Amino acid sequence: ITVVSQTKTQMVVQMPATDAERVAFKMTNASGTSVSQLDVVNVNKALTVYSDQYDNSFQNWGWGGDYNGSTTADKISGANSMVAAFDPNGAWGGLQIGNGNLNVSGKKYFSFWVKGADTDKQVQATLNWGAWKVITIPANKWTHFEYTMNTDFAGVGTVNTVIFQMF
Repeated sequence: ITVVSQTKTQMVVQMPATDAERVAFKMTNASGTSVSQLDVVNVNKALTVYSDQYDNSFQNWGWGGDYNGSTTADKISGANSMVAAFDPNGAWGGLQIGNGNLNVSGKKYFSFWVKGADTDKQVQATLNWGAWKVITIPANKWTHFEYTMNTDFAGVGTVNTVIFQMF
């Protein structure tokens, strides 16, 4: 890797081109050597339901809100991010990304980034209307959520629906 910049608390690096899907950092400094707890994901190798648009035949099947891409909203990467504006009147709503056909056999994780609104929110998430995972989205900050496929979504070989629902 190439170090772009560094301070006592932050290091920005540029990763070389790779065919690896995920890697962990091994860092050595005056304090010793450690391996990062978080993997670095090669987004060019990731299976996606939404990047700068709906991917892999997925479509917006949401209800009770406005769920559209935005070039002006904050984003983690790319030129666009999905904005889930659930009904402000508290009506039942969900961001349903449906009609997909994504073979996830052999994949280890299902992960996503979410930036919270003005207050903490609880949402439940699922694949293919299966087991629900309740998540708390902290206000006004980006949070990464990651689930292990063989335990959190055991038996899912093909993803055709991803749902985030207010409750």
